[in-house]
Amino acid sequence: MLDNNNVTTCDYETFWVDRINFLNQTITRYISSIILFVGNVGLVFTCLIFWQPTFRQSACTMYFIAAGLSQVFTFNFALLTRILQFGYNINTATTYLWFCKLRFYLFYISISIPRYNLILASIDRYFASSRNAFYRQWSSPRIVIRLIIGNIVFWCLIYNQVLIFYEIDGNQCLPQSGSYRTFFSIYIMIDSGI
Repeated sequence: MLDNNNVTTCDYETFWVDRINFLNQTITRYISSIILFVGNVGLVFTCLIFWQPTFRQSACTMYFIAAGLSQVFTFNFALLTRILQFGYNINTATTYLWFCKLRFYLFYISISIPRYNLILASIDRYFASSRNAFYRQWSSPRIVIRLIIGNIVFWCLIYNQVLIFYEIDGNQCLPQSGSYRTFFSIYIMIDSGI
């Protein structure tokens, strides 16, 4: 409603905004807590199953173990801080700049590493099932360990930009405004799409 060039909100708009905020808080508080619990239980079982001696020497299994271990950070750091922020209004990411940067740095790394470990596991299965002996030799535990370490180092270096260019802006932890925010949004869209 416009009144003398001032924008005012109607009661039903306020009502719906309050309802949506309440719904967001409730979903974050309860559903995300269930996801946190089930995710951790699933990760424990995944690591226990793949750590069995019969599976442990398989190159593909090593990728799954590495992916599971890096997912621990996603569930127990990134998701937990999100539950605190949106479920209980404890906003730790905007209190300290160093924590804002560290939270998102660890979040992006812990999302990327397991994603690309699964891609590497798929490539490994292609090499392991190849008729060509040259390709089959690429499916070995020695090469897998190098690729897992390379994957970790690569994503730690790629996301160093978060440690530099993230800031607290309007009680939110965001990439610096301007061209970097646009670049980072496009980058995340492309990276997630791959």
